[in-house]
Amino acid sequence: MNGVETLVITGVLTDACVESSARPAAERGFQVVVVDDACAAWEEGFHAASLSALSRYFARIATTGEVVAGVERAAGDAGRR
Repeated sequence: MNGVETLVITGVLTDACVESSARPAAERGFQVVVVDDACAAWEEGFHAASLSALSRYFARIATTGEVVAGVERAAGDAGRR
């Protein structure tokens, strides 16, 4: 897959667009990260339920801060190689 292993997904309508992107990505072998505080739904309950379902089988749920820290760590590791 052109060296891409991980997809970071954000967006509007966690329970529709985000979830319908995350599930097939995981099924195709990507590591999927859904950014909790960079997604939304019409109702908080829909958002929470969707994240809960995704976290069971399809994605790791992270905050923006956690994703940024991970990218910075990866960039630092790549620079030391």
